[in-house]
Amino acid sequence: MICVGSSAKPSSFRLGSWTVDLSAGRLENTAGSAQRLEPKVADLLRILAEADGQVVSRETLFDRLWPGVTVGEDTLTRCVFKLRRALGDDPKAPSFVETVPKRGYRLMVSPEPLEHASQDTAVASRRWLPAGLAAAIVLLIGATALVSQEPVGHDASVDVQRAHDRYMLFTRADNEAAIDLYQRALSKPKPEPGAEAGLAAALVQRVVRWPEAMGSERKGTSTMHAALSLGLTETPEAQETLLRAQALAERSVRRHPGDADAWRVVGLVRTAQNDIDGALEAYDNALHHDPQNWGVQINLSELYDMRGEKQRAYAALTGAYEAMGRSYHSSPQHIAPWRAPLGVLIARRDEEAGRLDDAEAWYRRVLRDEPLHEDATVGFAALLASTGRDNDMHRLCNDYEERTGQSLSCAG
Repeated sequence: MICVGSSAKPSSFRLGSWTVDLSAGRLENTAGSAQRLEPKVADLLRILAEADGQVVSRETLFDRLWPGVTVGEDTLTRCVFKLRRALGDDPKAPSFVETVPKRGYRLMVSPEPLEHASQDTAVASRRWLPAGLAAAIVLLIGATALVSQEPVGHDASVDVQRAHDRYMLFTRADNEAAIDLYQRALSKPKPEPGAEAGLAAALVQRVVRWPEAMGSERKGTSTMHAALSLGLTETPEAQETLLRAQALAERSVRRHPGDADAWRVVGLVRTAQNDIDGALEAYDNALHHDPQNWGVQINLSELYDMRGEKQRAYAALTGAYEAMGRSYHSSPQHIAPWRAPLGVLIARRDEEAGRLDDAEAWYRRVLRDEPLHEDATVGFAALLASTGRDNDMHRLCNDYEERTGQSLSCAG
């Protein structure tokens, strides 16, 4: 048995006939067929890849995939099932994922690094990001602030608009570009609205997700909780960067004390500094100025999770979903990409807690609000299969494929 995590693999690599891009949650084989991975499934593949063919115990997988959360044994089994399904692997005669009885799982094929990612591959990966937004919601909870939910006003510069757009793409290159654009906006005689808070958020994201951008040899992570647990925020470089982010965020709320998003970024910075009480205070201020600020409620959910307050974390997520619905008419372009993935995430939380009826209700609600949403369809299909309703599952999947013309790998 091994201790996983000592030799982190890059997020993009080859695995047999598959090209894997974990950051985009995407698999593509040599024939051009592609599969999308749910967040936990991508995390599972990453952990197995890091193990270099050695067995990873079930206990290690539970600790890595669901830290601080008690889930049923079948939750991991279903996660492995989904990975095998995406890879086209036969559990009775596996070629990729082997079950080692009473021990755990191991990857049977050695990952091969991609020496040089082509520009076409990078563009293709970015095209896949919007369709895998359930993964992005998880990142939102941990490491992002969504520097502005509202459209940038007429007084904001083109630099700030572009910086917001680049920040929201969640890649290292785009985050670094956002930092440059925010700094350029701040170099003008009159600081542009949103630039200080935006730069603070981008600096926090650099610390959490890409410490190598600060010269560190350590690998980043996708959630704030994991970053704190791994000590990513405690290095001298991280501490210096976070102090700069703190100064920017606090200056932003001094300039705009009624701006809920500025207070939200203060909360993000304080979370990265492990000042949980300070973060809660900042988020309370944000909700005082904007009770419908769904981004604040999502970030609050992460804090409650970190404190072990699972019911409050769940309530914050459902509150965010309701707030999105109430605010949709005023900012549909900012809410539409996130609401359905958030509903899927809530359904998955219910599944992990064994509340299958509630999970089903959430999947149905998401599909009512956004018919033919892919992640909701896949999740609901897996739930139907796990509860023995194969006929309903096949009807759901067949309807999706007939109406969209897109193939969908369903359970069963």
